[in-house]
Amino acid sequence: MRTKTTAFIAVICAMVGSSAHSDCGTDVWTVTVDEASMTVEPKDLEVCNGDIVTWETTGTSNFNVIFAVGGPPGSPARGDGTYSVTISANPGNYPYDVKINGVSLDPMIIIRR
Repeated sequence: MRTKTTAFIAVICAMVGSSAHSDCGTDVWTVTVDEASMTVEPKDLEVCNGDIVTWETTGTSNFNVIFAVGGPPGSPARGDGTYSVTISANPGNYPYDVKINGVSLDPMIIIRR
């Protein structure tokens, strides 16, 4: 019985360890800036340090990605159809602005760890 319990605990620990590792630091995200509807999708995005976020427009206009002071690197930035950044900041909520055709959109990046 002791061997089965020990094996079960080892399997559970391995599952938990691999789940936490695969959830952070390796993802690539795309945020769509829809020029026709003037929306950003997803509006709120949960990421981890090391993740790459790319903003792409569905139209032909340039856009700006602007984080408040203390936000992730690369702000302010001008996207010529696309703009990418590797996330490197303290965990927290980072509201930012996407400006396209004079309209400000207000999505948020949420950094978990």
